[in-house]
Amino acid sequence: MSLPSLWRWCGLAAVVAGVLFITSDLAILLPARLGQEAFEGGTPLRSIVALTGVALLLLGLVGLYSPHSEAMGILGLVAFLAAFVGLVIQRDTIWGSLIVNLGWALFGAACLAARVYPRTAAILLVICATLSMVVNTLLASSLLLPDLLGYTAVIIDIIFEVAIAWLGLSLFMRRNKGVVRRDV
Repeated sequence: MSLPSLWRWCGLAAVVAGVLFITSDLAILLPARLGQEAFEGGTPLRSIVALTGVALLLLGLVGLYSPHSEAMGILGLVAFLAAFVGLVIQRDTIWGSLIVNLGWALFGAACLAARVYPRTAAILLVICATLSMVVNTLLASSLLLPDLLGYTAVIIDIIFEVAIAWLGLSLFMRRNKGVVRRDV
């Protein structure tokens, strides 16, 4: 199997990860309790969805970065490493959350600079990752309205996950055999 084919499959992994996380987040937002018990924190189903999603997202991140590493430059490398390490540390810790969100915000900026993925998806990635850093920090310090901030965090996460799935779909749908290079 060629590298471009592997990268395309990594793009599909990012799409599936995004869909898994969106489904999990939508279950939190359901006004009725229908099915919500299965997605409450600490349940086996929520853990399986989270672990599967993180594993697929790690694979997707490698695929999103690898074919464009040269075009993304040092910013892309720093972004990739921060997002990767942050995902491994886990988003449930404040430091892991800050690192992963910083990594994704920088990754979106590197995508914008290199012009390798859809502009709107990259902008959403930057905005949502930045907002997520702020909201998660406020939630951790319990300064303001935890319920309102909690729902706000979930909505921001859903938009962020749509952006990830969009980037992955963009990579998966590419038919060319070569690497997309930055226009100089």
